Amino acid sequence: MTVVPQVRISYGAGLDIPAARESRISVVGDDLVVTTPHTGTQTFPLSEVEALWWLDPATTASIFSTRYERFLVRHNRAQSRLAPDGVPPPFWSGSCVVVGPRGPVAAWVVDETAPGRGDAETKRRTSGSEALAGACGSALTLGPPDVALAAADVRRVALRSALTTSLTPRLATAGVLAATLLLSWGGVALDGEVGWPYALAAVVLSLPLAALATSARHRALRLVTTSPTPHGREVFRPPSAQGTPRQMQLGRDDVVLVPGDGGETWLPGPAVAGGVASIVVDHDRMRFRDHHGDEIQSDSHAWWLDGPEDLDALRSAAANSGITVEESAPFARAAPRTSINSWAAPSLAAGDLSLLLPWLMWLVAPLAIVEGLASVPESAVAGWAIAAGGSVALTLKVWCWWAWRRWLRAARRRGDLR
Repeated sequence: MTVVPQVRISYGAGLDIPAARESRISVVGDDLVVTTPHTGTQTFPLSEVEALWWLDPATTASIFSTRYERFLVRHNRAQSRLAPDGVPPPFWSGSCVVVGPRGPVAAWVVDETAPGRGDAETKRRTSGSEALAGACGSALTLGPPDVALAAADVRRVALRSALTTSLTPRLATAGVLAATLLLSWGGVALDGEVGWPYALAAVVLSLPLAALATSARHRALRLVTTSPTPHGREVFRPPSAQGTPRQMQLGRDDVVLVPGDGGETWLPGPAVAGGVASIVVDHDRMRFRDHHGDEIQSDSHAWWLDGPEDLDALRSAAANSGITVEESAPFARAAPRTSINSWAAPSLAAGDLSLLLPWLMWLVAPLAIVEGLASVPESAVAGWAIAAGGSVALTLKVWCWWAWRRWLRAARRRGDLR
């Protein structure tokens, strides 16, 4: 069996799920193949790879940290002591950059590509970075690079979720703030001057935002309620998971964990360098290990095994992919697993265009209805149009809230979301 060196995004939730399903950097033959959901597949000859650099936490943070993260560091005394230069290295273990003759051709943050916890050295190994560097014919060079790397060029080729690089949150925040201000001016203008033009402009701004938010929420719901198609993978689920999205898919290229809480973990299979070769069950843990016996990730087996009788079914599902299942200690009832995502606050992964939009839309839509009705004496057509636009925006907002809450209640009721 040919072992493929590969780096991948190991976890995705909500709208981030396509990044985990499709984002890969692999060495295939004499080419470096980079695949992402938003750019498709790009191929670079290995002969053009000049170096593979390891960037330390401070350099990584200076390239990938957002302005909001830097704002928190500057205004949090505990964090500012750890980041005197204004960037938050404690939040990053490091990153890798593949450099060609014309600059960076691929990059990734090991915190997002390593499936488990550990220090920087462990994450370089479990993320596949060291194996990929060896396949490129270049050792993973530690320390600052001896060439200037433009941060924008590194971010452009980075293997990251589109949500982390999108301008949509900023534009949506600016749009909903502008709509709020326009409605405020329109409300003041009702006492003496014509106010409906302000309200009409606010509706023109808020309606597209409400429509885009509804579309994003619909995509997020489809992703969290639909398991990936098991191409070449055997599906295993315990009896308690029948009729739910919760399942484990085991294949030569991928081992996919779908706990049903809105997220998916994509581990490399035995056909990938450093991939899962065995699953060891001990007491209340399920440990995924590579060919050398090193642990890639561990998880509570509460969601995957109802009892020791399920081990035979798991062995049968794993056999075709060449993964062995072992029991190193007597089976014990595991405590319920705590979900990675609580979905308690607005989230870009849940389809919220920005963190501010969900709150302000509850204010903008009703205000538009009120100001539209109040403007009917001045201009019947404009007033009814504003009220109708506000009603549509409010209806879309209510649907987004209701549909997401409905899924949350269902996931909590069946025990997948804790």
